[in-house]
Amino acid sequence: MSYLASLTYLFATMTALHGALIFQNFRYSKRHKSTINLGHINDNQYLRALRLETSTAVQSLLKTTLIGSILLGLAWCGGFSWLASHTQTIVDILPLPYTKMAHDTLFLLALFVSISSVMILVDMIGFIHRNQKYGIKKLQQLGIAWLAFLPAIVVLISMIEVFAQSWWWIVPLTFFAAFMIYFTLEGRIFERIHTYKAVPDAADLRQSMEQLADRIRFSIRDIVTVPGSCQGENCLPKKVLIPGSGSKKHVIVYDDMLPILSAQHIGALFVREAYLSHRLHKGILALLTCFCISVILWIAQYLVNNAQLIHSLDLNQDHTSSVILVIYGVYSLINPLISAMIIHPYIRGSEQAADRYAAHMTSPDILREAILTPMPPHRQLLSYHPLYIIATKHTSPLVNRVKSCQLMNTELS
Repeated sequence: MSYLASLTYLFATMTALHGALIFQNFRYSKRHKSTINLGHINDNQYLRALRLETSTAVQSLLKTTLIGSILLGLAWCGGFSWLASHTQTIVDILPLPYTKMAHDTLFLLALFVSISSVMILVDMIGFIHRNQKYGIKKLQQLGIAWLAFLPAIVVLISMIEVFAQSWWWIVPLTFFAAFMIYFTLEGRIFERIHTYKAVPDAADLRQSMEQLADRIRFSIRDIVTVPGSCQGENCLPKKVLIPGSGSKKHVIVYDDMLPILSAQHIGALFVREAYLSHRLHKGILALLTCFCISVILWIAQYLVNNAQLIHSLDLNQDHTSSVILVIYGVYSLINPLISAMIIHPYIRGSEQAADRYAAHMTSPDILREAILTPMPPHRQLLSYHPLYIIATKHTSPLVNRVKSCQLMNTELS
């Protein structure tokens, strides 16, 4: 069996498994409606929310399947060679310097334009997006992003080839350094983007949070407010945020939450965010992310050096564009598996630990009320199949968090 046939079977198998998981999650959620007391949601509203969540998952799967099918179809019919020959003709006609770089850039642009055209046509017939204007607008934004970052990507991959193929580990180390620098400067960046305002009538809130900060040994620089973060009926609003990783940090409360949440509610959310804002947690998350990048690049490097595989995919081993396509293919196939096994369990575990810590320092009932105030959209209150959570959710579902608070309350009582 050829490499291309094996890759096609692998892609078809993963797509079928993902589709089966979405269908099974729909059946599970329909049978296991949440037992949380939510009086304003009836069975019809729950079913509509479940259908909306399922249709969104199906849309995402269809997009991924469509892009993968186009790429595999080009490999089967010799489309990559056709694109490469025509882009080389354009390079020869135009007075462009750096022929190899120009060829790779034009090749990837032509590939992206062909995929985008198919996606736009699908949007126009309403196959993926019911809101066609929204779908086309998102594709236009994606096209602008590609035009802006594609040369940088080509330069980056070229640098990897220029250095030495055994130096691929430079990239994950660079990503790790960039992550740590961002985490360190996150507070200042957030302050530059948003205008901090003093919290009005914050004497009780400040006193309550300073008492909690002393208990958890957290240094508050100031308590400020920024404009609300949520727009749209399906948006779950942010309530409290602690950006940055300095010794003293701003505690940010979104202004649309101030009339709704009490000082006790904000205090419980503050303790939770303080737990998650610890530098060790962010450092471990950066390390895990860079480990995943290292695995993807190591596999991609091995495949790029496999001349038989590159030939079966109808690619040219000497072109940087081939390296980018192989990395994209490896990323599409490997990243969901690595994320589901390594990164997502760590994030969910950290969030569960933060909820337990906040419930212990305040009260499980107060944390539960803070989570459900204001009442989140129907889609946020669905019950999910355990395998669906493992495969697709990087955060704990809201219903699971509320049930955990109820369980902690039972244990304490």
